[in-house]
Amino acid sequence: LKVDGGTLYIRCENMSLTDADVGDVCKHLVNTLGTKQELTVALMSFAGNPQVTDAAVIQSIRPLLRLWPVVERLVLHGTGLGDAGVGVLADWVAAGVAREVHLAE
Repeated sequence: LKVDGGTLYIRCENMSLTDADVGDVCKHLVNTLGTKQELTVALMSFAGNPQVTDAAVIQSIRPLLRLWPVVERLVLHGTGLGDAGVGVLADWVAAGVAREVHLAE
């Protein structure tokens, strides 16, 4: 995790994370940075963590995207993301905030 001015970089790639770990990361971010809607997240990546599933997206990542809707690049490839997780992200993706969204297996 790195904050550069008003820009946040969340790089949790290839760390053998689980859904619970993602929840802990998201809680830590909110507890540390609050609910600053003006915060820009340049990168939110949980790529390469196959034990991160729809549950993490539904319970942790999507709620975080409601607090901080400006995420320029969301990377979830190489996770256990399925239809339910993609469905929960659909409205956020449709809003057109992100420049890149990587969801492939």
